[in-house]
Amino acid sequence: MRIDEKDKQLLSLLQKNCKLSLRELSQITEMRETTIFTRIKRLEKEGVIKEYRAILDPKAIGKNVLAFILIKYDPSSGFTQREVAEKIANLPEIQEVHIIAGDWDIIAKVREKDVESLGKVVLDKIREIKGVKETVSLIVFESIKETTFINLE
Repeated sequence: MRIDEKDKQLLSLLQKNCKLSLRELSQITEMRETTIFTRIKRLEKEGVIKEYRAILDPKAIGKNVLAFILIKYDPSSGFTQREVAEKIANLPEIQEVHIIAGDWDIIAKVREKDVESLGKVVLDKIREIKGVKETVSLIVFESIKETTFINLE
């Protein structure tokens, strides 16, 4: 699949504000609305654009604690590392799960209202999953940058 400069421009604009109308996109990009519509549909069909969503302010909804949980996998559990990661990912409190290289095997991103709630997620949910051997919780004091934007340059 080929992504040209106009696609990149369009994708950057949509990443910043996916609520822009075809008319607004047309004015910014100097492309016709029908061309923009066709390009967007192609990018969706090809899986470049996965979905559209609202990005919430966690503090505005009472999710004041952000943590990353490092997880060691227990190969003797009878489950694969991927299966354990998928079980963790199925917990509603978990925002992201990644299988990683290094001393730890999996990292999970969690947002909770307070440290006590975070503790319940780790102790009562994550550590209870068969295949989880050990965890370390890294609580974020301050976020300097957090974005879903992907630079297309």
